[in-house]
Amino acid sequence: LDMLTAMTTGHEGSLSTLHSSSPADGVRRLAMLALMGDLELPYRAVTEQVASALDLIVHQSRMPDGTRRVTDVAGVRAVDGEAQLDALATLDSETGGLVLTPAGAAVCERLNGGVS
Repeated sequence: LDMLTAMTTGHEGSLSTLHSSSPADGVRRLAMLALMGDLELPYRAVTEQVASALDLIVHQSRMPDGTRRVTDVAGVRAVDGEAQLDALATLDSETGGLVLTPAGAAVCERLNGGVS
């Protein structure tokens, strides 16, 4: 809860680590950890806080050979007080590289000045 509060104070740029099995699981886990605090906050308030605190989730997994690789990149946006995830890139198991999704390609194009 302290981390969420700090991330939504208006200061640019926060970075944190959370253990989960997927980007969606990370969002749920963060909400549940915040709810485990002693403040007895309503679920809706916590999910709104999570949705406004996060912009991007980079998920890494342990591969069968023991190495860790980035497997997913997801954008986060608030929709009706809930965190909506947009897959931006996923790991291609054949090449071992990240592949942009159509949403990820659109973000890259906007960042490069192609689309306003």
